[in-house]
Amino acid sequence: MDLATLQAEPRPNTGKGVARKLRAVGRAPAVCYGIAKEPAHLSVDPRAILQLLKSSRGRNSVVNLTIEGEPKPRMALLKDLQIHPLKRRILHVDFLEVSDDSVLKLSIPVKIVGQSEGVKAGGSMRWVLKEVAVFCKPADIPTEIEVDITPLKIGDVLYVENVAFGEGITSATKPRVPIVAVRSGRAEMEEDEEEEAEEGAAEPTAEAEAKPE
Repeated sequence: MDLATLQAEPRPNTGKGVARKLRAVGRAPAVCYGIAKEPAHLSVDPRAILQLLKSSRGRNSVVNLTIEGEPKPRMALLKDLQIHPLKRRILHVDFLEVSDDSVLKLSIPVKIVGQSEGVKAGGSMRWVLKEVAVFCKPADIPTEIEVDITPLKIGDVLYVENVAFGEGITSATKPRVPIVAVRSGRAEMEEDEEEEAEEGAAEPTAEAEAKPE
């Protein structure tokens, strides 16, 4: 498995003050949760993380994490990111150490291909599920799950159970979750009107998750 290499430096101290100082010199605090090891507190170059995000696997990237002072790199999954909501800069990075045999649960983007027979006949397509959760090993991580909607007629629904995920990949999403539905134009319009009425009556909510420094 050909992996990109990411350089990391040990971060002996933790806390908000240390994190602010790191960011001030162009570094991002990070942590790597190890296999049978204590978490390693690190710092990384945020520009290197941005390059990973632009790669084909994006947030599901696995790298050789080379930590200064350690004799060999760790195979690590880019597990989580904390990004500033306004400045959009990387504030914190979580890595998860994995092995060739680790079974990972990941969210993979769904790619729609083709034009359904129902849309050609005047219907409209509703794309319900944009990502699907799967189980796979690091070497089998897909960049996307391709779904061909060409055979779908008006009234048809394509479910997760209808998708061929490929060798080494199994679904972690319930089989009867719909991915795409093709409806008549009138049915789609009525459904949208009902959703707009429900959204107008709902109270907005917001949640924030604090990440460790």
